[in-house]
Amino acid sequence: MEQIVEFVETSNELEELDLSWNNFRPTNFVLLMTTLQKNGILRVLNLSWNLMIESQEQKEKSEYIYPVNNAKFFNREDWELSPSEILANRFSYMIRYNVNLQHLNLTNTGLSEMFLFSMLPALRRAKSLLSFHMGANPGINKKIQKYYMDKLRCGSTQNNVQIQI
Repeated sequence: MEQIVEFVETSNELEELDLSWNNFRPTNFVLLMTTLQKNGILRVLNLSWNLMIESQEQKEKSEYIYPVNNAKFFNREDWELSPSEILANRFSYMIRYNVNLQHLNLTNTGLSEMFLFSMLPALRRAKSLLSFHMGANPGINKKIQKYYMDKLRCGSTQNNVQIQI
């Protein structure tokens, strides 16, 4: 991952990054997201079929223990956050401030309910985002699906974002 991060940092013209099916672990993604926060020209990001959040943390942060209203953490310090919250924070920052991001694929990356709920404000502010894939994640349930469809206004003529759940 260090070599990929170095390449991303030194590249001024990188528009597409496909790291799918690389068996990366959650610790790799914190470093990558820190670097991608600074990259404003990335159009396509595919991180599918890698593990972004440990399975034990997914269980601990389920909707029954971690209600939706507690998922807002942007004003907290990094030392107060769990590893998945740090990753969600950096990921949200990258989505929110990259004005060129058009396609994001997070299929089967182990995303928890908390991660998906906390990422929604950034997705709503992403003006260039055309396609977002998040299927086959353990945090997806009917409540998350309805929440995403309602908040992102999928299928309306105002917003042409395609979501694959």
